[in-house]
Amino acid sequence: MRNFREKHLLSLIIWIGLVLIAAFTLPNISQLVRDKGSVRLPATVQSEVAQKFRKNLKAARMSEL
Repeated sequence: MRNFREKHLLSLIIWIGLVLIAAFTLPNISQLVRDKGSVRLPATVQSEVAQKFRKNLKAARMSEL
């Protein structure tokens, strides 16, 4: 066990240091979600075009009834 500690103590210290650095330098996730959370797709994207087509088709069907 003593040999294990001597061999791996430096890597343990480095890992602890990296974890601490990562924890303190991470961005504020709540703020990012508030700022960038709602993604708007351009009107030319296939899914947006299909959604418009579907709405128009549904409106046309409802007006026929």
